[in-house]
Amino acid sequence: MRFAYFQVGNPQGVLMPEQGARDAIAQSNFKFLPQFDQKNKPLRISGSPERQKMGLFQEIARSLVGSNGTAHLGQELRELKRLGENDLDDHWKDRDRLLLLVNSYDQARWAANEIRNCWFSRSDSSRAIQPKWQASTVDFFALKLPTICS
Repeated sequence: MRFAYFQVGNPQGVLMPEQGARDAIAQSNFKFLPQFDQKNKPLRISGSPERQKMGLFQEIARSLVGSNGTAHLGQELRELKRLGENDLDDHWKDRDRLLLLVNSYDQARWAANEIRNCWFSRSDSSRAIQPKWQASTVDFFALKLPTICS
């Protein structure tokens, strides 16, 4: 009996962001913000039937946005903008945006669409990033203030 043998060399390099980007990332704040329904029960997606997941994501997105950006996401963007305006070292300049990570393309699309629907003053600044190989889906999205949208 013969076996195939492959010899793989050591990696030749590692992609690293520039130092300024690493410094900014090191100062980032990552938050876990559980959301609750009207009965003060935690909104939970894991373990929910597939047919209920889209509605749960929409409910979480509405909760994060509040009334046109008055809840968590709007508060975070306003704080980031304030940090950027008062930053003498340029660490927070052009950092007034949020990145929300989810588990699937469908979930990202549901959340992004609901945020656009609920936050009408920023509906044109919400972006869905799509992989080249499947243009109808999204992996994650970022909200960016209109003044710095490209």
